[in-house]
Amino acid sequence: MRELKIEYLINNIIVVSFLILLSTWFYIKYVNAHRVSRLQLTYKPIWALFAFLIPFFNLVAPYKIMNELWTVQNRDMSIDHNGKIIIKTWCILSVMIVIASRYLSIQANQVEGLKAFLTFEYYYLFFYLVSLHYFLETRKLVKMIGA
Repeated sequence: MRELKIEYLINNIIVVSFLILLSTWFYIKYVNAHRVSRLQLTYKPIWALFAFLIPFFNLVAPYKIMNELWTVQNRDMSIDHNGKIIIKTWCILSVMIVIASRYLSIQANQVEGLKAFLTFEYYYLFFYLVSLHYFLETRKLVKMIGA
């Protein structure tokens, strides 16, 4: 049980660090998009900073903001469709990670015995694989939109 709590703590530290970096990048890019775009963007830049933190808002806002960043920053129309697909995949993975993390945090407190521990570890392994795919999709988007 102690190992599980340490693993859970390390996971939370990594996720919080990632969210801080991504939120900061979101904010900086969205401020820049407001400056250079003639389009009326959906949110004020400060909302980009908190887009991942506010419950229920975090299910819609990151997708809209990323889509708007893509619309403003994309200069090559030949990759427009590919970019939109990557953004949709990124958004679906975001929702999956939120749901899976909530489920796993509830299950972590109920693990007793070896069989339950191993089952929980399999769920966590799946969660890590989805998270890895999410991080790779995020990396693609950051590179495509511009670091």
